Amino acid sequence: MCFGIATSLLLSLSSAAFAQDSISSNRTDIGYVKVIENTENQDGHVIIPFDVQLINPIHHTGKGALEKTFTMDPRNGQDANVFIKNNGSSTVYIEFGIDGKDPLELSLEPGKQKNIQVYTKKTNSYKLYIYNKDGSSMDLQVSARQF
Repeated sequence: MCFGIATSLLLSLSSAAFAQDSISSNRTDIGYVKVIENTENQDGHVIIPFDVQLINPIHHTGKGALEKTFTMDPRNGQDANVFIKNNGSSTVYIEFGIDGKDPLELSLEPGKQKNIQVYTKKTNSYKLYIYNKDGSSMDLQVSARQF
């Protein structure tokens, strides 16, 4: 009986893992990055079981910049989401790109959040760099998952 319950639970969770928004309709041979700004208040970014954690959920506070790098391997899934929420009192600036080359540059106002959707067909290393220009203390929530 325990085996049956465990099997049904795993099957129901695995279908939830693949029910996420996918950017497969926007795929190209060289890769794809899409930014979505969410304005409604969310309680945090939900990580679905079986996804690969590229950046474990972190709460970054302080005056120093946040820099994270990760590698996407298409064998773990070709899509990824990078979630950033600014709980601080000043605008932060985000640079995101492959190996730090020609990064996508974004700004994120206080109380706002963004989701950077990434697609790749080959193994790539990505760099995420978040900072502010006025030296004020930052309060960020950041995570990334691959599926």
